[in-house]
Formats: sequence, structure tokens, C-alpha cells
Amino acid sequence: MYPLKEKRGQAILEYVLVTPLFLAAFLMVIDVGWVSYQRVLFDYTVRHASWEWRPSSDDRDQVIEDGIAKVYQGEDASTMLRKQMTEENELSGHLNLTDISVENARVYLYRDIRTQSYRCYNDSEYVRMGRMLNLETMADVNYIIRPLTPVGIKLLGDEIPIERSMYKIYNIQFRGGVPDND
Repeated sequence: MYPLKEKRGQAILEYVLVTPLFLAAFLMVIDVGWVSYQRVLFDYTVRHASWEWRPSSDDRDQVIEDGIAKVYQGEDASTMLRKQMTEENELSGHLNLTDISVENARVYLYRDIRTQSYRCYNDSEYVRMGRMLNLETMADVNYIIRPLTPVGIKLLGDEIPIERSMYKIYNIQFRGGVPDND
């Protein structure tokens, strides 16, 4: 007798059943996006810190002139690398800086004498000796991602730990002209 009234009850029942599932899926998408964003940002921050940290000019000059390597390790190296990641990187402001930890850090600054050869435009070869200043950076960096929504906390957990090993070695300076006594 009242077909419209029966259909209205069916629509409300469908709405009540589907809405929590849709809301849970929507919140899960937000959390997966947040965790992915935090992971990529952390990877970039670690990579940036390993490439951009530089020793002071006094340390560089001393290592080049004297040939004695300079090693930063332990808490000193951890503090330097953490500072590079947190203070001198414009994107690190999107990370929770209290959840970043640096362990087993070691920064090794050493001199190497090398011969470099260059091909000139007329196919002649130019050879020169020089002092190369190399920087080797290594550390274990940890970060904790915390999901945003209750659904993410329930499904992903309260904390998602990420670990990255930082290791870079590269030449930061070349000075030509090696004295004979080297």
C-alpha cells in the first residue's frame, strides 16, 4: 500500500551500513598518504644532510696542509649531522624533529694526493698533481612516523619506525701543485 515508505527505510539502512566503511577507507587513505609523505621526506632529509654537511675552513686547510686526517665521531658527529638535518634543511620543518635520532655517526676528513688528467680541445692531455680533500660520512639515522587518524593508529600501529644508513664519500676540494716532500 505504501511502496515509498518501504524504499525509504531501505535507503537509510544502506546509508547506515556504507557510511562507516566509506569513512574508514577515507581515513585510511589519509594515513597512507601521510606515512608515504613522511617516508619520502625523511629519505630526502638524510640524503641532503649527507651531501651538504661541510667541515669548517680551518679544519679543511689544516688537513690539506698537514696531511693529518680529522675524525669526528660519537656524540660530536651525531650532533653535527642531526643539526644539518633539522636546522639547515628547509623541508625538515615538515618532520617531527624530536623523532629523529642519529647513532653510530662518523665523519672522516682526509687528504689524498692524486694525479688528474684532462683532455684538451686539441686532443692533447694535461696532467697535474694535487691534493684532494675527501669527506666520508656515515651514520645510522632513525625516525618514527606517527599516523594521524584513529583508523591509521588501529591498522598501522602507534609508531612506524624507519631506519636509514647514511654513507657518502666524495671529494670536496682539489688544490693543484704538490710539494716534493709529500
